[in-house]
Amino acid sequence: MPTEFNVLRDDEFEVRRGWFGLALLYADETETFPFIDRTDDLEFRLVSSISNMTTEERPAVGFVTGFGAKAASSFAALQQQLTDRFEVRTINLQQDTVPPVGLDEYDVIVVAGPTQPLSDTAQARVRSYVEAGGPALLLLDNNAINPQSPTTMPIQSGLEGFLAERGVGVEPGLVMDWSSNSNISMGRQGIFNIVRPYPLWPIAFRGGNHPITRDLGNLSLGWASALSLTDTAGVEPLWITSGAGQIQEPGGLLLPEALGEPDEASLTTLAVAAAVTADEASGMGRLVVVGDANFLEDQFVNASPTNLIFVANAIDWLAQDEALIGIRSKTRTPPAMAFTSDFQRSLLKWGNLAGVPLLFVLSGIARVTGRRSRAERRWQEYAS
Repeated sequence: MPTEFNVLRDDEFEVRRGWFGLALLYADETETFPFIDRTDDLEFRLVSSISNMTTEERPAVGFVTGFGAKAASSFAALQQQLTDRFEVRTINLQQDTVPPVGLDEYDVIVVAGPTQPLSDTAQARVRSYVEAGGPALLLLDNNAINPQSPTTMPIQSGLEGFLAERGVGVEPGLVMDWSSNSNISMGRQGIFNIVRPYPLWPIAFRGGNHPITRDLGNLSLGWASALSLTDTAGVEPLWITSGAGQIQEPGGLLLPEALGEPDEASLTTLAVAAAVTADEASGMGRLVVVGDANFLEDQFVNASPTNLIFVANAIDWLAQDEALIGIRSKTRTPPAMAFTSDFQRSLLKWGNLAGVPLLFVLSGIARVTGRRSRAERRWQEYAS
């Protein structure tokens, strides 16, 4: 439907009719943007649409279901983004007869947050797919929230042995970051909304210069597990905590007021996501392992759009189609700041609140005082 535009230029006023949209035509294919409300991601949308029109067969991404694993529909924002470029399918590994997962059917498989150990048959299907050269994105939590109390329960995915062979281990307990974390609302007290830091929702930093994370800022996690990485070729940390990372033992309380104080002796940097690239001789597929599946839920994606960009980049890298990674990563937010101590945090806070105005006051006093002394010297020169 056309929209009226008011144009004012060269002392003329005109009313024109046009469309807030864009259409791309290629052969018999058409891609349309009915309404363009932002331009920061327009380059990616254009290149993605051109890629869709010029690709004869869309690659397929399979989400493993069963054993409590989450399907693509559990992550609405991710599903919407994937369906623009991929054919999203479901692989049920808990049915009576589990057929092999073929490379000709799926370009990437995703295992997202199983709450029960995969059966021997299901494990064998995932293992055989990767060993045949198929890539996989594994979002694994070693903890589940206890529905009866604000604590966690340890869980196993059944893929621990397979990952250990590739140099990655998923540690028990929850990751805490006392310096870089999200805030959580404690509710209203009177007319004020009380907000406090929540170390169990860490904000992670890039672990290196990997193509997946090269231009990204931070990753916001929720109740994540730490990864132990062996010093093996091809294993690279993607996201790490600050130096104030710590692991809460399984069964610990989740309430913010029950977390206590950090144990200075145990603070360290923890890996929360890693990429595994096998050598060509082995013929094995690539892996991306993240110690969390909650970070793709709406509350985390809305607060940190980088979460969605990271997973989209990871799937492109796994499928060895990296053309759009650099363009997609341009749409990012500035990285969060991590403080090594409360003193550093307070120094920056009060430095901005009081320090900057104080500098202006001191510079004004110095200027006025200098003007008076310069005037006195000038009169003395005239008198002499």
